[in-house]
Amino acid sequence: MDISTRISTLAQTLSEGADALRQVAREVEAPSPSAGTAPGPVELTWRERLWICPAETRVGVEELAEALGKSRSWIYKRTQASAGDGMLPFRRLHGELTFRVGEIRSWLAQEEVVVSSLPMETTAAEARIIGRIGKKEVDAA
Repeated sequence: MDISTRISTLAQTLSEGADALRQVAREVEAPSPSAGTAPGPVELTWRERLWICPAETRVGVEELAEALGKSRSWIYKRTQASAGDGMLPFRRLHGELTFRVGEIRSWLAQEEVVVSSLPMETTAAEARIIGRIGKKEVDAA
């Protein structure tokens, strides 16, 4: 095989390789109809956010109703004096009801009635707090 034939064969091979690479590039750039879109950030509901947002976060009636799984009218009823001990902690800001998440979490803990429970795992921070409380109770006795 002479040199010109070799060069011609090499050029043909390179051209076919370039075509194949262009095809691969097109396939990579174009989304596949069978492949779903990449999942975006997950939007948390207020039912979840209530427990992870900072305690000073303020929410309105709509957000609190979603967080507690209650209706707006239930929220409004729990802000009236007739609610008695079950009254929600609330504030007014420019005439609108607002609720601080930390106060709502405390209210929920106070209102909760434990019917049946199993031992839960305790985090290191909780163990330190429990240890301090237990020590104060022992010292007081």
